[in-house]
Amino acid sequence: MRSRIPHELSDRGGFALITVLWVLAAAATVASVVALDSRAATEGSRNRIQAERAAWAAFGCAEVVRRSIDALFSEAKSEVERRAIWLELSRRLELRRNGPASGCVVVLEAVGARADVRAVDARTMRLLLRHAGAPDAPQPLVDAYLDWIDTDDHSLSRGGERSGYEAERRIPPRNGPIQDARELALIHGFESAYVRLLPFLSSHVAPIALNAASRPVLLTVPGLNEEIVGRLLQRRRIGAFLEDERELLDGVTDQSAQALLERYTDLVAVTSLDPLGWSLLVTANTGSPSVTSALEVILVRGSDRVAVQERRVW
Repeated sequence: MRSRIPHELSDRGGFALITVLWVLAAAATVASVVALDSRAATEGSRNRIQAERAAWAAFGCAEVVRRSIDALFSEAKSEVERRAIWLELSRRLELRRNGPASGCVVVLEAVGARADVRAVDARTMRLLLRHAGAPDAPQPLVDAYLDWIDTDDHSLSRGGERSGYEAERRIPPRNGPIQDARELALIHGFESAYVRLLPFLSSHVAPIALNAASRPVLLTVPGLNEEIVGRLLQRRRIGAFLEDERELLDGVTDQSAQALLERYTDLVAVTSLDPLGWSLLVTANTGSPSVTSALEVILVRGSDRVAVQERRVW
């Protein structure tokens, strides 16, 4: 004879079963979330470890380069030799063929070889645009640049201020000095022209080094013209570096000499003969997928070795 389950007990049993199923489903969901969180935490930890390794690799490569430079200085027999090494540091290291370990990319550049982007005025921008191969009529770009860095919201005739940028849903002007040359890409008209300016602008605050700067940068220096810069670069190619600013007058026409003398005080105020330092940029990659760390070190010259003045990691 089949037993009969009371109706109320049957309902309770069904409810209990549903409750158990819900609990199991919730537990499975929580377990999945915990597993995902754990996996994300593991990946994050792995990335942090790889980033640390990449940073230490960059530091190691920078130290190898610094020691190589010290070795060059220690082999020099005189101050004349040490100065020549300092002025040709990048080339001397390449000839030494004693580069950093694999996995690093090293770029060495004289501080002062480029113009300080924070100090670029209308005249400097106009000259850089002209000599960097930008548009033949640079005035609209100059006006747009001046409107970007000036402190007011009054637009120049060919420039543009905050209202114009906001109407186009663009980032408005800084109304202050540019901090990084890549910021030029945000200015009206510079969207493509800025690429041509990047090789000639730097965020380092330093005078223009007459024995290291490129032709477009030298042509922004007060008193220097095509003739003087041409002779200066010709001297540099044969290792005849300037010992004194007055040597800029050697062998030039009276007209060029007069133009230089009229701006000589201004020239001395914004230039140095030699680079005040060298920027050592090291990029290192580790892990798979690759994690990158970049280190910039500013090296300054001592009597018989170099010292680290500044470090920046990102």
